Amino acid sequence: MLRSLPARLALAGLLLAACRDEDPPPQSPDGGAPDASTSDVARCVELATHFRDHCADANGEDDARVCLWEGYVELCRTGDTALLIAAMECLDDTQCRSFSDANEGGACLDALHAAQPASALRDAIEAHCAACGQTCPASQIEIFPYLPASAATALESCGGADACTADAFFAACTPEIAPLASFQCGQ
Repeated sequence: MLRSLPARLALAGLLLAACRDEDPPPQSPDGGAPDASTSDVARCVELATHFRDHCADANGEDDARVCLWEGYVELCRTGDTALLIAAMECLDDTQCRSFSDANEGGACLDALHAAQPASALRDAIEAHCAACGQTCPASQIEIFPYLPASAATALESCGGADACTADAFFAACTPEIAPLASFQCGQ
């Protein structure tokens, strides 16, 4: 059983509202995120590392958030890099924050996700939540919205009715969606 905060946050999050008026990042022809440039990956890693280090330096050390940000450092290389950068720029970089605990950055995150074009990944996340009797739009959860577009097919097949808790979902999906393994620190 997964006990990490990232696993529990995967299907949970805070209800967020609006703040960004920018156009969404361009999409690749297959509807996924475009290939990230080396400089974009470097910027993404820099931001995620900054948040990880901030959480490691926080009073009482927030191990769960350190783990979450270590996972995001890895996801910068394989996930939707442009969306991750934009989402991290919504957060207060002087605090130990996460996307589901964005505080004043919540409105910005909501607007950012609302501006994203429809995608198979977002549809898969929302369909899984609906099958479990939950409402969890992609803008309100950790990790999954930032996965590569190719994760949509695996996400549709790995969840199932037996995976309606975040822990069960992670357990079911991690073997099929490799980037999820980065978020299972100490497991």
